[in-house]
Parts: sequence; C-alpha cells; structure tokens
Amino acid sequence: QHIGAVDHGHAAAVNGVDFRRDGRALVSGSHDGTVRVWDVATGRDGHVLRGHTSGVWGVRFAGPHVLSVGLDKMVRVWDAEAGTQTALLEGHRARTYALAVSPDEKLAASGSSDNSVRLWDLETLTTRHTFAATVWQLAFSPDGSRLAGTLDAGGLVELDLDSGRERARIDLPGAPSWGGGYAPDGRRFVVANEDGGLWLLDLDSDAKTLVHRGEGKRYEAAFSPDGTRIAST
Repeated sequence: QHIGAVDHGHAAAVNGVDFRRDGRALVSGSHDGTVRVWDVATGRDGHVLRGHTSGVWGVRFAGPHVLSVGLDKMVRVWDAEAGTQTALLEGHRARTYALAVSPDEKLAASGSSDNSVRLWDLETLTTRHTFAATVWQLAFSPDGSRLAGTLDAGGLVELDLDSGRERARIDLPGAPSWGGGYAPDGRRFVVANEDGGLWLLDLDSDAKTLVHRGEGKRYEAAFSPDGTRIAST
C-alpha cells in the first residue's frame, strides 16, 4: 500500500535509505552530499546532516545514531536526535560505497573501492578487523556472527567476525554483483548480478544455482521474512 511520497528535500539522486527499527523515522543519503532524517508520520525532514564533501552512498540507523558513507572516503557517525556529527571513522583511502550495521547495533561494516572492508566497533569507534575485498553491498548474518559482501569481480565473500578470517568465497559470472541478502536461516544468500543473473548460494556447501536470467541489469535481491520467496530489481 502506497501511503505517501516526499518530492522535496534532496537536490540530487538519493542513493540510500534506511528505516529506524521502530519504523517512525527514515534516513536518506544523496549525491548532493547531505543526509536527511525524516519523520515518517509527517513526511518532514527534521534534520539535514551536512559534513560529507561529496555524494553520500550508504546510510544506516544504529540505535540513536545514524551512520553514513560516501565518495569522500569517510564513515560519519551522527546523533539522529540532535542532528550533529559525533564521530569520524577514518581509514579508507578511496570512495566508500557499502555500509551495514549488525543486528545488535554494536558493529558496523564499510566497504571501499580501495579493496578493503572494515569492521568497526561502535562502542570504541575503532577498527576491529580489515578484510581484503572490493564489494558493492554488505550484510550481516541474522545471528551477527558473519559478514557477507557482493563482489565487484562477481560473486560473494563471507567473513567470520570472531576470527577475522575469510570463511567462504563463491565466484559468479556476470560481474559485478551489485546486491543481495541472507535468508532468515543464515545458510543461503541471494545475489543480483549486472548481467541480469539471480543466483542462490548455499553457504555451507558453496553450491550455486542460477534462479533466473533476466534482460538488462539486476541491482538488488532479498528474501521474504519466511525465506520461501525472493524478490529482485
């Protein structure tokens, strides 16, 4: 059901959005370099967060905070209620596109075109692990013990967060792999590829199944909450 739309605010393309867990607030990040926090009930932007020096690519809520990444290489942490920047997480050396927050909201992960994925401790604001991979999207497993990234080279890399080591890497044709997500059971992952391929991966056996081949590019894919269906764009 369509309940409304906001056609004002950002001055350029919107690259990322995320709901707060209570569903009452929405954050958006734009190529205009701003992050906006919206009241879902009224459709009004309560805060415009300025600090990025170029386009914002990813945004996520993490408790009372908002995280954002963009083309200026930085991971920025904001107080969502006050509308102020509280921390700057530095380390990436190139454009940063991917951002994810763990289910318990204590960790964040960012991925950059500098061929690195960084795992951040949001309590100490320090890097816990660094992994070598160029990814377009990141996702934590439902139990928060693993992190997966869709690869620019095509496929998926899965990382074990306790050991800080790579757990699995599954190569796919039709690079790059733009997006995807875990199944609720944490054992399967769906990947959307630029060549229109939609792949289902078994993370225990590394088996891969081409579910559908569409015309044109495919950018995103996700499981239904019960894990029985897949949707993609």
